[in-house]
Amino acid sequence: MIFAIVRSLAAVCSGDYKYQDLDGVHCVYACPSGSAADANNKCVCNAATPLISSNQRACISSCHGDEALSADSTRCYLTCPDYFFLNLAKTQCVQACKAGETHVDGGCRCEDDFKLSMDRKSCVKTCPEGQVAKQGVLTDVCACAGATPYISSDMTKCVPDCGAGEFKMLFACVTDCNIKMHNATHCLDSCPAGQVQELVSRTCVDTCPLEQQWRDGFCLCPDGQFRNRHNFCITKCDADEVEDIVERSCVRRCLGGYYDLQGQRCVRKCAPGQVPDMDFDTCVCSSQTKLNLQTFTCDCPANKVILLNNLCGDACPAGSSEVESNGQRQCQCSFFVSSDQTKCVAQCPEGEFMDRTSSLCYSKCPGQLSIDITGGKCVDMCGLVQFSENGKCRCDYGYMLAMTNFKTPSCVKSCSQSQIIVDGQCKCADGTIPDPDNNVCVCPENRVLSADASQCLVVCPAGRGFITNEYKQCQCPSGKYFSQELFSCIDKCEANQKISVDGHSCVDQCPPRQFTDLFGEKCIENCPDNAMGKYPIRQCKCLSGMISVDGKSCVQQCGVGQLKQFNSTSNQFECKCAQNLVLTDGQCLCKDHLSISLDYSQCLDTCPVGQVLVVNAKTQQSYCSCDDFISSDNKTCVKECGVDEKTDVLNKRCSLECYYPLILSTDKKSCVQSCKVGEFDSLKRNECQVTCSAGVINEFNKCECPDFGKISLNGDKCVSECGLGEQTVLFEMLTTCQCMSTFIKKDKVCQCASGYMNLDQISCVDTCPATSTPNVNTGIKQCTCPVYIAEDSQSCVTECVDSLVSFDRKRCTSHCFPNAMDIQQKNCVSTCGENQIKMQFACQCVQNYLRSADLKTCVTTCPFYSISTDFPTCVNTCVFPKAIIPHSDFSDTVPECADSCPSFIMRADQHCYDKCDYLNKTGNVCESNTDKTNCPLLRIVNAQNICVLKCEPNEVNKNGICIVEPPKPPKDNKTIIIVCSTVGGIIGAVLLGVLVFFLIKKFGKGYKKVKADAPETEDVYV
Repeated sequence: MIFAIVRSLAAVCSGDYKYQDLDGVHCVYACPSGSAADANNKCVCNAATPLISSNQRACISSCHGDEALSADSTRCYLTCPDYFFLNLAKTQCVQACKAGETHVDGGCRCEDDFKLSMDRKSCVKTCPEGQVAKQGVLTDVCACAGATPYISSDMTKCVPDCGAGEFKMLFACVTDCNIKMHNATHCLDSCPAGQVQELVSRTCVDTCPLEQQWRDGFCLCPDGQFRNRHNFCITKCDADEVEDIVERSCVRRCLGGYYDLQGQRCVRKCAPGQVPDMDFDTCVCSSQTKLNLQTFTCDCPANKVILLNNLCGDACPAGSSEVESNGQRQCQCSFFVSSDQTKCVAQCPEGEFMDRTSSLCYSKCPGQLSIDITGGKCVDMCGLVQFSENGKCRCDYGYMLAMTNFKTPSCVKSCSQSQIIVDGQCKCADGTIPDPDNNVCVCPENRVLSADASQCLVVCPAGRGFITNEYKQCQCPSGKYFSQELFSCIDKCEANQKISVDGHSCVDQCPPRQFTDLFGEKCIENCPDNAMGKYPIRQCKCLSGMISVDGKSCVQQCGVGQLKQFNSTSNQFECKCAQNLVLTDGQCLCKDHLSISLDYSQCLDTCPVGQVLVVNAKTQQSYCSCDDFISSDNKTCVKECGVDEKTDVLNKRCSLECYYPLILSTDKKSCVQSCKVGEFDSLKRNECQVTCSAGVINEFNKCECPDFGKISLNGDKCVSECGLGEQTVLFEMLTTCQCMSTFIKKDKVCQCASGYMNLDQISCVDTCPATSTPNVNTGIKQCTCPVYIAEDSQSCVTECVDSLVSFDRKRCTSHCFPNAMDIQQKNCVSTCGENQIKMQFACQCVQNYLRSADLKTCVTTCPFYSISTDFPTCVNTCVFPKAIIPHSDFSDTVPECADSCPSFIMRADQHCYDKCDYLNKTGNVCESNTDKTNCPLLRIVNAQNICVLKCEPNEVNKNGICIVEPPKPPKDNKTIIIVCSTVGGIIGAVLLGVLVFFLIKKFGKGYKKVKADAPETEDVYV
């Protein structure tokens, strides 16, 4: 693969960089792989590789699996451009969807009354014979069923089973799992718990092979191989990719902080003589080096050396050494190059960060590199149990920063017993001394460390027992807790306190990143399964419908011998042992060797007649039991269970329903641990089914909802959104709909235990707001509005002012997410109308279409269109001072009615012009020289009463009228008497007076006439 070093395209490509790259923006010295230069030195794709890659840096034969072909079939896109959408098969960008299809979220899908064909390429009204319509989240899908449940690998027929060498992907046979993993028979979305992805064989393994490293759930490729975009290990990346040597993967573009070296490798530091081109994330020759077309290196002129900053100089700076490589003389440092790249330094100065990969000092880590946990280095990836936040590595939630042996920083789950926590870090308290050899904090001689490690004491306080470790630290005796307030060991923490996570002390509240357990008594690092701890309260609570048994776990039902009770302190239901039974190691047992009754309600000396005594070998607890089955009321022994009862063979009980973790068998008569081979676990995970009545079958033979579907509240179908009063909950890897914490499930819907669901639909009220009315909608008692619910959900309104009408047309809202705003910008809609596309959660007309004047449809023709609104919109008239632009960037057929012209607008025809002969005093309006109505605005009129831009050279402007400029008037007849002090002066004055008298006699008449015609001319005195 040959890629050219590039430089930004200025005007015309020339010199060494004479070819225009595929993107039309950069100049290159050689065209990329799969292309050649045309007569105009522009790189164009060859016939064998006719498509421009999605990153526009190579020509390829076909688009990759996650890309789409352009509408003109010339290039590949990762996402379709504006005004185009992905076709139904998700292979090409199109301008319009086909009949029976509609566009949603930038792609085509089947309309509501159509079904997706078996080959996923078209929409059909009815499925062909032998196929059935199965429920999908967005649309029904034609699929195989019955004795031939699988689609053949060529997508043409239904078959009873997949052939040799084929894999099952949901209900289809495939020869290649493509981007998925696989086992011997099925394609897998991900590996089962405890296994990782091995990318060479594409299978799940327990551990990575010796030559591969583990990273984020998959094995890195072996040396010399690179992981492609489909998670295969290959020896050579595709033409439009480069090799990331750190991650051993193929990437389309180097990550920030790395640079593309000649289109082949991602490097942290450019080669000598090259510098990063930040615009293209690649390496280019510096301003003083020149490309060597034989070696493809950037060289300095003869007798010059490449300096540390990749410029050229006469000699290397002090502290550096000169080396020769590939015929180049270059400067080199033994340790690090300073951040200004002018000198060598042994270590980066304080406030700067070292990069050991490039041996550079940085004032700021470049690109996507992060400052490591020490605060002194730039790294690609933070260490174990760390994450990057704002460019700095931090300890993960639940971990604290500690100095191993007080020298090496690391993230730990808990601090040493001799350390205290300060701002999320483990530190020695004031007055204590670090002991690096043992990684503990110790007190000076003759002092002991307090139990909380906060200070040194002369002796341990009363009630603290005695020193129990060699580091002289006081500890509370077993079963007692340290009280910070009392500074002593106590038997029980105060009612408002919690037991610390280590179980040794009492705290007022759990530290950050810890939670209070299900009983609200102890601090724990993580909530148990099927429980959530929401911020900021951080109290673990069981998921809706589940119950805490022992404060450590959540189950769907209380166990035998346990009763469901409400704990007002923790505000949730819990399981408690029945009377006379004591909770021991998570089980309800009797004391004093008594036997537990059949119904687990009491302790007995002997079992009643007809019952047998059994003993649990582990707990040595004796139970009353039956030879056959225990009745569903747990009171008597029966030979067999009733007609409407289920048989729990494992526990020899009859029950009205199966309790978790048992599930109902397909014959509806027994409770079993797992379904038989060929049967499927239902969506609700509570019964076995011969086939999935709702959803699809996954690779683990369980029913699940396809795509992003959710299991409905009642578990009988898949839905795209949960219903009123419901929330989405992840339970046992299933996305289910459950009632919000403020509601209870009653009559198969979520509603308030008492009162009404408020207008906000998340709270309950006894009385509805004054402007609303109580109502019963689909069995839910709720407050409703006659028209709309206000945006603040506090009242009812008849109109949504400055807001949108929600998708369900019931409330006012500020946004339509995840739906779209219609082209009227008034309502939220699920799908945009004909010739419309959803962009940024708003409907817009597709390319070459305009919004109609009534704002309801998209049209191709109209008198004018205006872009003064958010979208190009038709208008019936274009009124001055708006301007008509016949051909604009948006439309070549419909004239634009614009707010203004770039230069001048002509009042007469409302068109825009670059030049203007008769300019109005407004500065941008041109007038017609025959327009007598608007002409006076010019304030300039010539002798013919026509508007002019300016008067002629021989005319002057007097009050808006051009007049001929008069000749210069003769001098005045007044005599200037000059008093002379000399005889010569007197004689000169006499001669001058005679001359003036003669002129007056000859020209006096003409002078008076001119003066009368031009009264504004000033007199001139001579």
